[in-house]
Amino acid sequence: MSLTRGAAQLCQRPVFHRFLAWLCHASIASHEQAAEALRRHLNIASRRELDQSPEAAERYRYLIRQFNDWMSWGNQ
Repeated sequence: MSLTRGAAQLCQRPVFHRFLAWLCHASIASHEQAAEALRRHLNIASRRELDQSPEAAERYRYLIRQFNDWMSWGNQ
């Protein structure tokens, strides 16, 4: 699966909304808000950059590690 597609799917998940809200200190209640927070946090204009830029891909992978850690702390 491409990183772009994975990011789009994550942005649909309420648990990812809660993670981004925690991480970004923002209210996130929709997939559109999650996508915007993700782009802002990763400093990208479009999620497509995740498949085009090695630097953006690495920032995204780090974010996913943070998300997995957050989940393992019982935040679901």
